[in-house]
Amino acid sequence: MMTKMSRRSFVAGTMALAAAPLPAFGQSFPSRAITIVCPQAAGGGADTWSRLAAERLQTYLDSPVVVENRVGASTMIGAEHVSQSRPDGHTLLMGSVTTLAINVGLFPDIRYDPRTDFIPLTIVTSFPLYMTVTPKLDVHSVPELIAYAKEHPGELNYGAPGAGTSPHLTAALFASVADIDVMAVPYAGAPDVSLALKRGDIHFAFSSSALPDIESGELRGIGVSSLERTAQAPDIPTIDEQGLTGFESSVWNGLVAPAGTPADIVAQLEELCIRAATDPVLVDRVRDLGGDTVGNTSEEFAEVIRNDIEKWSAIIEEADVKVG
Repeated sequence: MMTKMSRRSFVAGTMALAAAPLPAFGQSFPSRAITIVCPQAAGGGADTWSRLAAERLQTYLDSPVVVENRVGASTMIGAEHVSQSRPDGHTLLMGSVTTLAINVGLFPDIRYDPRTDFIPLTIVTSFPLYMTVTPKLDVHSVPELIAYAKEHPGELNYGAPGAGTSPHLTAALFASVADIDVMAVPYAGAPDVSLALKRGDIHFAFSSSALPDIESGELRGIGVSSLERTAQAPDIPTIDEQGLTGFESSVWNGLVAPAGTPADIVAQLEELCIRAATDPVLVDRVRDLGGDTVGNTSEEFAEVIRNDIEKWSAIIEEADVKVG
């Protein structure tokens, strides 16, 4: 679970960071370009956040900050590369909830351990998932959907854009917490799920990119997976406030360094990365796209990783999720 600052505290903190002097770096760091490895393809969300973070970090340093895309194996190729990189602060990973939590439960042969092979720096972005239903289903809230599912056990289904993805596992978590019998229907990607919902082929789904369809009326938004309502859709209540207390799921991306990176360099990187995550340029860009920046501490990020590994591994086992 990620803590969020109040708007007043956030603004005050951002102004203080902007006014604060830059950290004093020793002559040895950085001694060359810093590389942020993005384990996802160029042009995607993680790539966007990597490049925005790199741009902000570069404004604080005399050394360049570059992004390198190392894709494949559900982000594990890039993550494994960084875990084996020289721990000197010059190679970082933009890891997602998939990279640093979900993959642990999905892949028994994973060749890195997010809890021991990396040092968390800060979560940069976090996007909630909107719960949507097809307009052909006459339910308008989470309690109504749960009641309908209990009255019609085994009849409802949800769209899953790939086995083990955040939308898939969030729906499985919802079914588990709500104690309802529903079926996952696999699709190649989020656009296919959206189209199936509009046609009425499936009944509900979770998506971090559903707002345009909700605003157009093509889909009905009945809940959001964050613990607070979003600024972008304040009229959509959280699932937590609709009776499933503590329900939370988000698609986050954060920066980590290889284990063994010296403590003084970690401290410098943590300060820089938090500054980048709370930089108004990045904040505005992320909010425009429906998310929030976080900028939490290394310890707080480590707790998120541990908690999400435990949560998603349990759901993967309970729902018997298989990949490949």
